[in-house]
Amino acid sequence: MPTYNIPLNKVAIAAIKAAKEMEKYDGWDRKKGKKPNNHMESFFYGALGEIAVSMHLGLTWKGEFFATSGDGGADFPGIQVKTNTWQFGDKHLKIGFKDLPKYEKKDIHTFVLAYTNATEWELDNETQTVPVEVIGGITMDDFKNRKEKGQYWWIVRENFLTLDSLQLSYK
Repeated sequence: MPTYNIPLNKVAIAAIKAAKEMEKYDGWDRKKGKKPNNHMESFFYGALGEIAVSMHLGLTWKGEFFATSGDGGADFPGIQVKTNTWQFGDKHLKIGFKDLPKYEKKDIHTFVLAYTNATEWELDNETQTVPVEVIGGITMDDFKNRKEKGQYWWIVRENFLTLDSLQLSYK
């Protein structure tokens, strides 16, 4: 699985965009009357995954996301990127129970998993990069056929994700 070294200027852009968006959001869902589980680092890590996938596919990263609704749709045409930071065991793809039907309506045909672990980052003064691995992708149909029920999410294990499905989805 390829690892992409994200230049620090793009890392900084991702961090600034995440911070600015969270700054606009006071943390309260006025309709539900409670504070949702939104964290700036989730947006930041997600942005790093999107940058790595853009490098893998030769696309331009738009860097759009919103504190109350993520990026509001596909990260790239037909493709939704998820970034995992879990450092223990299988790097599985997780899609929230309520999110799967939303992605179907938004014409998402492929999910892609990226991985980065900030505790393993060692910023080299020479390279000035942060490593992000593109694990692989899975089509919407394959996701639905292979998903397992987790506590909060639908889960597809890493061994079902391939770079072939990612390449095929974007040709």
